[in-house]
This record gives sequence, structure tokens and C-alpha cells, in this order.
Amino acid sequence: MQLKSLNRCQNRILSAGMCFFQHTCSMDLGVMPLSCMENCRNKGWNLMSMRDALAVFTSVAQHDVITWNTLIACYILHKEYSKALEAYTKMQEDGTEPDDVTFVSMLQVCSSLMLLVYGMLIHACIILAGINMDIYVNSCLFEMYVKCESFEDGDFVRGSSQRKDTTISNLTPTMNSMGSQDEELTSFLLQESLAGSVNGCCKLLKACSIMNALDIGRHVHCNVVETVCDFDMQVGNALVDMYAKCGSIQDAYSVLCKMQKRDAVTWTTLISGSGHYMDYQFAVQCYEEMVKEGIDPVETTYVCLLTACSRAGEWKEGCRYFESMMKQHELTPISDHFYCMIDLFGRSGKLIEADDILQTIPLSCPGVVAYRTFLNHCKSHKN
Repeated sequence: MQLKSLNRCQNRILSAGMCFFQHTCSMDLGVMPLSCMENCRNKGWNLMSMRDALAVFTSVAQHDVITWNTLIACYILHKEYSKALEAYTKMQEDGTEPDDVTFVSMLQVCSSLMLLVYGMLIHACIILAGINMDIYVNSCLFEMYVKCESFEDGDFVRGSSQRKDTTISNLTPTMNSMGSQDEELTSFLLQESLAGSVNGCCKLLKACSIMNALDIGRHVHCNVVETVCDFDMQVGNALVDMYAKCGSIQDAYSVLCKMQKRDAVTWTTLISGSGHYMDYQFAVQCYEEMVKEGIDPVETTYVCLLTACSRAGEWKEGCRYFESMMKQHELTPISDHFYCMIDLFGRSGKLIEADDILQTIPLSCPGVVAYRTFLNHCKSHKN
């Protein structure tokens, strides 16, 4: 009965051009993800182009963990591992919680690209999510560490799998188990060779920022940085970057305030995060505090500030900062500044002003992006 249901499910989805092999199969029907994946591949999934897969994905109104897992698996089957990594990040930004199938897929990506730091981060995510560390998950972890030539960590995983009972249990962590998961995660992070140095902590935090892993980043901050590493400007900047890119702007600002030394990178990172998450007022506040502190803005600072103005529709303020950059801080505009100004005017419907900027761009600056931005705004305003 279960096999017939599985075949019916696969045939229905294959007729739409895409095969959803995962959570429904592995959890509801009691089939391991790998077995189900092999069944799908035998039915021709690996012959489908990524263009078709993306077309089906975008046609779905709401994306859940199954659709995201399917897209990631399609990228892996077509050996587009970097795209799979991007999809995982977008999945996190979309607010979809990964499951065991997601993590296993990402371990395969890390193995293929030999991304040890990202693999460690996925390992940490597995622990924090309370995923059942059965023989299949442990095998994927072991393979990742070995392929990344981290043999000591591979032995650690293999030893752990031999010591633990691999009986399948409920994947949903209970309130009583959360404390032990926190302790296990802390222990794992502290035992990793990467976490014992400033550079190692910064790499872990960078991985957290790229993969939008805020919970793991907080663990690295509270249980590793505060106990193992010296809180210098390099670590401080990495923490500000992690919190800002994960959308926790106030945490990023709190870290910045605790830093004894700050530079343009520190403030620019916070301005960038504020603008990205549509907090224009806070981006301006950070810029003003930066200048008041006596730290000179750099080219990137104004790119981030102008972007924040553009997204908020504050074209007058954007013009003021653009002039301040040239007159007060004596910075020569680069191509990104011109692109920001065109976008700033275009979003506000000031197409004549946008065209004026377009005509003043130096020949040394690539014009394709500028013209594309201008034309898109002309189209949106039906001009």
C-alpha cells in the first residue's frame, strides 16, 4: 500500500515536470531519503533541465521545505553546487526551516566543493535542530569531513556514531532535550580546531552570515568568542557582519558599542545591514555617529548609504550625501555611486534627473548596468 502511494505521488509530480522526492516520502511512507531519491532518478529526473525545474519552482505559489529541498536536489544532480548553496541561503531568508533532507543535501554540497567551514556549520545546525543522528546522517558527516581532509573530525563523528544508539526517534526536540542540545553544540564548537583561534572564529562567523544561521552565530558569540578568543577588532567586525547580514541589527549595534576600537569597516557593515533590511533612519544614524566619531567614510560607505536612501525613496537626502562625499570628504565617485544615484532617481520617478546622471558617467565606468537600471525604471513608470 505504501509503495503504491509512493509511485502515485511520484507519477503525478513527474507529469508536471518535477519530482518531489523528499520529506513526504521519507517521513510519511517510511522510505529513506536516499532510496526515494534513487527511485526518482531511475524515472528520469536527472534528464530534466534546470530551466524546467526552475520553471516549476517559480510556478508554485508558496514554497515549503519540500519544494526548497527539491530545488536544491536538482542543483546537486546537475552538479551546480554553488547554486545549491545559494538556494539554501534563500530558503533560510524565506523563513523555511530546513529538515534532515536539507542538511544531508548540503553536506553533499560541502563534500563536493570541499567547504570544510560550511560543513562544520551544517553539522552545528543539525545538532541545534535536534535532527536524529542516525547512521545515514552520520555517514554523510563522516564523508564530508574525509573529503575535506579533516580526518580527526571524521574519526570524531565515526566514534560518536558507534557510541550512540541509532534507533530512529521523534525528530521534534522536546523542551527537556533543548538544554542537552545547547551543551552538545557548545561542546562541538569548542572541540573544533577552527574555533580555537581568532581566524577560526571569524571563518565560522562568516559562514553563519552567508548562510543566515543566526542561532549558530549566537552560539559562536556567546560560547566560543567570549570564552576562547580575544575580543579584538577583527572578531568584533566579524560579529557585526554576522548579526547585520542575519537581520539582527540591534545585536550588531550592541557589539559595535562594546568594541574598544572601530573602523570604517565596522560602521559600513552596520549601515549596509540597516539599508538591506529597510531601516533607513538607523542607517543614517550610524553614518552620523561614524562621522562624529572622527572616522572618515570610504567609497563603500556611500554605496551602502545611497542604497539605503534609494530603497527608502529619500532622493533629496541621497543627493545631499552624494555631494557631501565629493565636497566634504573629497572622494571621487566610482561606478557603483553612479548606479546608486540612477536607481535613487528612478525609484522616485525622477527620470530626467536619472538621465542626467547617466550622461555624466565617465567612459571608464561600465555602462551596461547603468542603462539597464535606467530602462527598468522607465518601464516601471511606463515612460
